[in-house]
Amino acid sequence: NQAEQTAGLDRRLQGSGQLGTGEQGSGAEMQPATPSDPTILSVVEPYRERYDYELSQPISILKAPARFAKPEGSLGNLVADALRYRAAEELRKYVHIGVIDEGSFRLHLDEGPITLGEMLEFMPYENHLTILELPGSSVKQLANEIAALGGGPVSGMRFQIRDSRATALLVDAEPIEEPKRYLVATSSWIANGGGPFRALHNPISREDLMTVAIRDLYIDYFRDRDPLEPTTDGRIR
Repeated sequence: NQAEQTAGLDRRLQGSGQLGTGEQGSGAEMQPATPSDPTILSVVEPYRERYDYELSQPISILKAPARFAKPEGSLGNLVADALRYRAAEELRKYVHIGVIDEGSFRLHLDEGPITLGEMLEFMPYENHLTILELPGSSVKQLANEIAALGGGPVSGMRFQIRDSRATALLVDAEPIEEPKRYLVATSSWIANGGGPFRALHNPISREDLMTVAIRDLYIDYFRDRDPLEPTTDGRIR
């Protein structure tokens, strides 16, 4: 597994000072370093050539440029769909919504091959997949918070924005039911209070999938869907 191999190389280089590690907002995301200590360099050198080779390998091909945009963008749709899909795969149950904010990412993606190195830049943080259980009232609040931002990356939810509020809201093609509980896939950073979504702060329940790194989730999702054709579908209008 290419992601697993690279994770092992990451750990070696992190230990040598070549890469940082940490959750989003920790100030310890992946950063290039310039070690000059001969002992550190002697540790790094045996892995450098293999590491550079791994980073240069394409994992997928984009058939069109992918961008974040308002009220929805093709890249926002892609990253939110990936969260929701992986959460359902891990839980082996239906997950209603996937949501994340654009600030969790470093890059737009251009048409053509996407390398592993670009994916590490795209999502450089050590966040993991988190699934929250929310009541219908919180899902409505979440939709309104997304609408207040003018839109954003979301999956499983469709609505129109009117006066900065969500109208005609549907989840799973049905209106929200207040007593019903909904599963929402997001990143640990968002679930921990990072980002703009206060609706996620008090879930009924929370499940942290510590072994599913958000970065690896996207690497797997992109590789398994080669080639990728990013699209918008009117989920937010």
